Amino acid sequence: VVTGQVAQAEQNLEDAKAATAKQKKKLESLQKETKAAKTIALTVQDIEVMGKKATFGNNITLTPDECNTLKRYAVNGIIANADNKRLKEKLASAEKTVSIW
Repeated sequence: VVTGQVAQAEQNLEDAKAATAKQKKKLESLQKETKAAKTIALTVQDIEVMGKKATFGNNITLTPDECNTLKRYAVNGIIANADNKRLKEKLASAEKTVSIW
């Protein structure tokens, strides 16, 4: 009876370890998603607070740092759009190939 209880306890421990490992992976994934979302939110916030409205007219004045940051974001956005387009085309091609099989 004791041997059976020990074996059952060991199995329960292994099950708990497996569940813990699974939850840890899930947590790590969520942490990565959260970090990415925070980074995006900070980037958007950075852009929204940039520039000061000029005293006269509708012009906006940017500091050199703000200008460089906007340029960098613009370049990164263009590169990301190009990558997305390329990946979508690659996916469409792969889907066509799969549908043939």
